[in-house]
Amino acid sequence: MSKLTHQCYRKINNNTLVVFLDSNLYAYEREVSFPTCYATLFPEVYNRANGSPGAFMRLLLKRQERLLRKYIGANKKGIKSLIFVAHHPIVSWKVERGELQFDLQRKHAEFVKMCLNMYSLIESANYFYLCADTHHYQRGEITIQRKNKDSIQIKQYIVGTGGANL
Repeated sequence: MSKLTHQCYRKINNNTLVVFLDSNLYAYEREVSFPTCYATLFPEVYNRANGSPGAFMRLLLKRQERLLRKYIGANKKGIKSLIFVAHHPIVSWKVERGELQFDLQRKHAEFVKMCLNMYSLIESANYFYLCADTHHYQRGEITIQRKNKDSIQIKQYIVGTGGANL
């Protein structure tokens, strides 16, 4: 049994569901490495992977998605706002070497796809995404056109300044 026992979601006032995601799972070159803390936190998953970093990370990704579907499915009644909290933004702007750079998280495309699938479990909610990685405050609305469906609007807030000035 996993040593990780904290709750990864919180229902507030019966109409808001806050779900904590591990976007770091998507940040590593899974076939080569993973943070060693994951092996400590999820020894049963690590043992099933037989020492293969790629297999271990794929199993963790499947585990996270399975738990998210379970949490959201069991708590979606009456939800008007679905809030995801993660480390990495979906998109962001930053200044590098004096130039403004747009950063679409292509390396996290699989993560963004998973988020869209999870948001879709509650079709009529307002969607929010709270994150931190770029070390400065940003607020924006992301519109994503889904294949053969209406578009989805996500209000994203990047609030982790990492000590940088606002």
